[in-house]
Amino acid sequence: KAVRVGRISETRINDAVSRILYQKFKAGLFDVEPKVNTLETVGSEKHHALARKAVAESTVLLKNNSLLPIATNTKNIIVAGSGADNVGRQCGAWTIEWQGIDGNWLPGGTSILQGIKQTVSQSSVVEYNLGGNLPNKSKKADIGIAVVSEKPYAEGWGDNATPTIDKDDLQAIDNLKQLANKVVVVIISGRPLFITNQITSWDAAIAAWLPGSEGGGVADVIFGKVPFTGKLPLSWPASLEQLPIQSDGSTKDNSALLFKRGWGL
Repeated sequence: KAVRVGRISETRINDAVSRILYQKFKAGLFDVEPKVNTLETVGSEKHHALARKAVAESTVLLKNNSLLPIATNTKNIIVAGSGADNVGRQCGAWTIEWQGIDGNWLPGGTSILQGIKQTVSQSSVVEYNLGGNLPNKSKKADIGIAVVSEKPYAEGWGDNATPTIDKDDLQAIDNLKQLANKVVVVIISGRPLFITNQITSWDAAIAAWLPGSEGGGVADVIFGKVPFTGKLPLSWPASLEQLPIQSDGSTKDNSALLFKRGWGL
């Protein structure tokens, strides 16, 4: 329309397109290459290993009261929460479907629960219950791991004025506190959640973002196979009243952030 009414010349459009095409030809995108078996290439062991490495390096340790890393030979571990055994929630949207899938639908994917079981020693006992309900447990476990999560979303479908941890996940955390001596909370989310009122009662907290298919990468840092090196790429607000947060970390109400940009233990 802009070209038709004379606001933009065809010469200007052609110039822009030619620059884009030049870079694509330079990158070899139009070269004729022999066909490859994509099933052997995409999703290869090398690719899984690279994805797992990326997960471990991007996971951020928000809080740690001398709990992490957990010893791999810990006797009894209880795992709970909506994201513990759900590769779909790990992946988020724009995966198998536009809005993602809730559940273990991704072929070859590893949930965080599976990663934990694959990492601990053979002498360790790992118990799992979605809501952290183990009524017949007579003795407290050494460690409780709550993996809380958001349902997958993309674009406007994920709009939420106050993104917080789901009430069922909050209940699972409370249940774990009764069942385990120490509790670490792993947050699976596409954005910072408001956790100011809850994090003070947690022994450790981890932001794992959307780790995708490789839940084992989260287990790697929890159990010290790989050190925590991830840093927050943006500030983590303490309250809704702080938004918007400026690039220098200043808040709308001039109150202190929960975690500043670049934070990571």
